[in-house]
Amino acid sequence: MDRLLALAREVLGEEIRVVRVERGLFLDRLLFDAQFACFAPLALLRGLFHPGAFTLLLGEGGALLLTAHDQPLWPTERRSTHHGAVRRRSLELTTSDGLTLEAEVAVPDGSTRATAVLCHPHPRYGGTMRSIVISALFDALPDTGVACLRFNFRGVERSTGAHDDGRGELLDVRAAIDTAASTAATGPMLLGGWSFGGDMTLATDDPRLAGWLAIAPPLRFGDAFDAVAADARPKLLVLGQHDEVRNPASVVAATEGWTETEIEVIPGASHFFVGRTDRVVDAARAFVGRVVTR
Repeated sequence: MDRLLALAREVLGEEIRVVRVERGLFLDRLLFDAQFACFAPLALLRGLFHPGAFTLLLGEGGALLLTAHDQPLWPTERRSTHHGAVRRRSLELTTSDGLTLEAEVAVPDGSTRATAVLCHPHPRYGGTMRSIVISALFDALPDTGVACLRFNFRGVERSTGAHDDGRGELLDVRAAIDTAASTAATGPMLLGGWSFGGDMTLATDDPRLAGWLAIAPPLRFGDAFDAVAADARPKLLVLGQHDEVRNPASVVAATEGWTETEIEVIPGASHFFVGRTDRVVDAARAFVGRVVTR
């Protein structure tokens, strides 16, 4: 918090004033007075943080600040990242309770050996399907023959409905699996997610899945992990060494009795994996390879 405030003051001057500090679900959050509004575009911080990652650091207040100034929480244009360019197309999913979800599919240029459905972080903290880790996987996996489907949970961006604290979101995951199975699935299908999306992943037991990839799952959204925990299909949990949301040692202890579960801790990584997404991508690629050859 002190470093964030110092950085803001260095860029904008001493007039930046903290109104109060709130304890958030993920991180503590600074609330600034109205003069902080000019900081919303975050143009001066592009070299340090992805704007969306900085939004997560600021918490829900930061997300509201950006949307109030017509700044997208995450990049929306077709773009090439250091993980590579990707061919994508937009589509809509329909949930069993009648909602319409925004989604995108990316397919390999050559043959497809597997399919991955990707679930994004917590909507209340600026999470969308364009968040940093999900985007890295979505951009990189098609180059290794993995078709990817990512989607926005209910109430996020162009998806209809409202956030449902992890209950209705499980229906969203099912809709994504249904669509992937009917339109994109070739080879084994994996379900993956980051943070809140990781919890939704581990709470979804579906016979069409060949494995689960959970990235920094807090294991606190939903209480239905037992079925996946006992399942003989493979699971990989990718954790950050310095995760601020849940200490990796705590996740290791909580999943100690899980069947067919590997855990990989990324050295130096936080919950947001800024500067470490390449390590997450490497872990995901290796896991896909193990699942495909089973």
